[in-house]
Amino acid sequence: MKDRLLIAALVLGSLAALIAVAARAPDAASLFALMWSFALAFIDWRRAWLWPLVLIAWLPLSIATGLFPPQTGGWRGCPRGPINPWEIALVVAAGSYVFAAAGAVTSVVIGYVLSIGPWRDARWTRYVKPVFDWGGVALAVALVLLAALSILQPLHPYAVGEQYCWDEYCFRVTDVARVKTIGTGSNQARARGTFYVVTAQMEAPWWGRFDWSADSVYVISEGDHAYPRARHRPPTRQFRYFEHSASGQRAQDLLTGKSSSCHQIPGASETETIVFDLPDDVVQPRLIVRDTEGFEGFLGGMRLGLHYIKPAFNLRYD
Repeated sequence: MKDRLLIAALVLGSLAALIAVAARAPDAASLFALMWSFALAFIDWRRAWLWPLVLIAWLPLSIATGLFPPQTGGWRGCPRGPINPWEIALVVAAGSYVFAAAGAVTSVVIGYVLSIGPWRDARWTRYVKPVFDWGGVALAVALVLLAALSILQPLHPYAVGEQYCWDEYCFRVTDVARVKTIGTGSNQARARGTFYVVTAQMEAPWWGRFDWSADSVYVISEGDHAYPRARHRPPTRQFRYFEHSASGQRAQDLLTGKSSSCHQIPGASETETIVFDLPDDVVQPRLIVRDTEGFEGFLGGMRLGLHYIKPAFNLRYD
């Protein structure tokens, strides 16, 4: 049993590495490690110290080999620049040991209660712990499969003016203008391809406050282009990634007198303008809100309506 449990932990740790590195979903991999730290410590509390080590061994190894680069999007709050991967490792390690300790304590408490109550001599008590063990494992597997299938679903297109809501927020693209230059005189910025000036409405009608910056969104397109890809995003055979244009955004901010730097949306809604420099022959460019993608987006969708859609806002109609 002990050897089989260790083998299972090694397999789960490898699966967490695949989720983080191959699927580029470190948040999902981290929660995966936390969940299984609790489950394995519940099954075998005497080795609770070992399970987090096995489940997150991939994290320092992938950081040291460069497979796990700094993550865009940042922590909650401003500024939301790239996150140092070692910061993520420390948070995940601490969380894994907290969950393992919780699993071990829960296991010991259940065993103690079963041994001291009036039912301690009943035959059915011997089945309580195994039922919790394997029932919990089955539930964890079901949750992992649900999350994986939801996150791997195709992108769902949203037209200009069409709203998508998740968690406590809503977002829509209200206008897209294509220009070659922004601003005048010394403040003018010239596109290498074409500037896509995207006007969007970010809504926070409930209690939650959204931390917005130009880094909150990025653009994907189909096919290959000679443009540099988005920071920390490896290219794929299907998509190309683009961050906002620093020069175009600066010129747009000077033109409108409104800063696009990271800030918290104070009211129920706010109009945002983001500038992207895309190739002239770009194919099907789509805007992605970082907060709606990956495991974080899955949780936000499930929290609002127990249903998750991967939204992509189409930017080109011609």
